[in-house]
Amino acid sequence: QWTVIPDASSGLTSQPARAAELRGQFGGDFVVGHIGALDDSHKGQLQIISIARRIRDTESRVRFVLVGSGRDANMLKAAAAGLENVVFTGYVDDVGNYLAAFDAFIYPSRHEGLGSILLDALEFGLPVVATAVGGIPEIIEDDANGFLCAPDDIDALTNAVLRLERDTELCERIKSVNKFKAEGYSPARMTSRYIDIYSRLVGGGAA
Repeated sequence: QWTVIPDASSGLTSQPARAAELRGQFGGDFVVGHIGALDDSHKGQLQIISIARRIRDTESRVRFVLVGSGRDANMLKAAAAGLENVVFTGYVDDVGNYLAAFDAFIYPSRHEGLGSILLDALEFGLPVVATAVGGIPEIIEDDANGFLCAPDDIDALTNAVLRLERDTELCERIKSVNKFKAEGYSPARMTSRYIDIYSRLVGGGAA
């Protein structure tokens, strides 16, 4: 008999003053965040830039913030040249503050294991736009706590982002759903599950 215990969220925290400072940098924009290694063959960040280019003239209040560093940083920055709605932060050590400053989260991976940063996004109540690859559909249910699209389906990814930007009530509903869902992935909950399994094994029961 197999028992599968998923990854836990990181238990990230945020400082309200710092998160508010970050929000202030983006004005009243709808901030769609992404956190991950800048590696397009894995994380698919060129898709984010394609979305930004597509909507820059019609949706001026949507801004994409890419947090992280990696081998494709220079290539991605070159691809985004001239796009004022794309921001690269580089590596940061206060990821929780950025999550607290985002309005939504985008994760267009081309291949993925679980995508553990998504658990952190859920913990902060963020609606998620992601690709249906690897273990991501185990965390994100399409049209329930976010939106799932096929990799490189720029039309679908763009429409999902715009749907969130235009529907405040939808975002608030998803925020509540995701905060509740994240409780099931908390470090305390995962630790409890491990302890339960070990206790049953030591006691001679089936795991």
